[in-house]
Amino acid sequence: MNIRAKTVTPILIALIAVLLVLTMSSLMFLKKEKDSKAAVEKRLEQTEKMVQTLQTKLDESNKLVLQLNESIKESDAKMVNLNQEMAQAREGATSLLSERDGLKVELEALKASKEEVLGKLTSAQKELEDIQAKLNTVTQEKEALAKKLKDLEAAGVQLDKIVVSYSESSEGQVMTVNKEYNFVVTNLGQRDNIQVGQPLYLYQGDKLVGELKVEKVENAMSVATPQGPDIISVVKEGDIVKTKK
Repeated sequence: MNIRAKTVTPILIALIAVLLVLTMSSLMFLKKEKDSKAAVEKRLEQTEKMVQTLQTKLDESNKLVLQLNESIKESDAKMVNLNQEMAQAREGATSLLSERDGLKVELEALKASKEEVLGKLTSAQKELEDIQAKLNTVTQEKEALAKKLKDLEAAGVQLDKIVVSYSESSEGQVMTVNKEYNFVVTNLGQRDNIQVGQPLYLYQGDKLVGELKVEKVENAMSVATPQGPDIISVVKEGDIVKTKK
């Protein structure tokens, strides 16, 4: 009995030792597994947080993409409008350039016309000054003759009636009309036997318009005044003047 007990005891001790080793190994393994599981869970939690963060960023990115798409659409619409406005502006600019060119041509024509008119005006003013000077001379001579006549009459001198005989009918034209001073200039003069005081008859075509009275005579021209208040308003350059009706 003792021998058997002695034999069993080492075996039991060995078994207990093995069991202890196995238990310790199992505990260590379980602890290791537990630590590994905790690490995995922590990693999983971190991964989930990262996924949530990425999802949030993705949502924000999607919103930004939508906003950018809307902005692109608005930009496209603005570009279309701008292209249309640019096309209209080009058409308007072309029209303005064409109008400007036309105005330039018209302006040059007006400048040329102005210079021509100024030349004619200068010539007409000089001619008018000459005529006015001659008219002043005629007026002074007329006044002097009237005064001399009165002096002679006052002195008792009787003057025989002067009978003036005019030549055959002559025909000329009105060269200048001065409505301000109520006189006209004709191209009939001393060479046509025109005399001061002689009547001239004014025609427009075949129509007799009125009568003129010669006030001053030069070799190739004469100055005459209309014998009626309405004649000066209708007479014009180129009208016919005759010495007889």
